[in-house]
Amino acid sequence: MRLKTPVKDINLTVDQIADAPAFVFDWNETGKRSLGSSAQYWQEVLPEGVGENPDGYLNMQYGNIALVALINLAKEVKELKAQVA
Repeated sequence: MRLKTPVKDINLTVDQIADAPAFVFDWNETGKRSLGSSAQYWQEVLPEGVGENPDGYLNMQYGNIALVALINLAKEVKELKAQVA
């Protein structure tokens, strides 16, 4: 944390995470099969997790998006457990 200056908290809702598209796809250029989500979706929900290549294509920081989504889900579970208790 000594190297960081927090700017804002990230509060994703469970609905935002659950509404994210997840799919298996083939890359048009290579035909190679992969899996992932839609950069266009995440650009709307979490713009800091999406960048743009010099050629104009969007790219996702999958690890960062996954970590933030997981933390937000864990917070929601913790709140729900407290309510149940």
